[in-house]
Amino acid sequence: MASLRNNLGVLNKILRVDNITVQERISLLSLKVGLVGDREKMEIHVELSQLYSSLNQLELAYVELDQAGVAVQNDKAKVIQILGMKVDIEHRRQRLNRAQQLLNQIEKLEKLEKLE
Repeated sequence: MASLRNNLGVLNKILRVDNITVQERISLLSLKVGLVGDREKMEIHVELSQLYSSLNQLELAYVELDQAGVAVQNDKAKVIQILGMKVDIEHRRQRLNRAQQLLNQIEKLEKLEKLE
């Protein structure tokens, strides 16, 4: 998950052009289309397509990150449940040991009573 988060950070940096977000860049390019010739329009459309593609990849990466976060939360809940069971088992083991010690003491006392 850390590598995914790092990749998202790198992708975000790549998608920022002169500190302008992808959405801002798309808006600026869309406005430029009416002011330039056919060749420039084609270049702008190509860049817009690339930006939209990059934006879609980023959105998919964020969805993947959210899904990974949910999986981590589910795993965390399972770990907490298992730890709770482990604590419960340990308490039961301690009570069983204490009961066994008491039973041993009772048996010793009964043997002593029979000897008297």
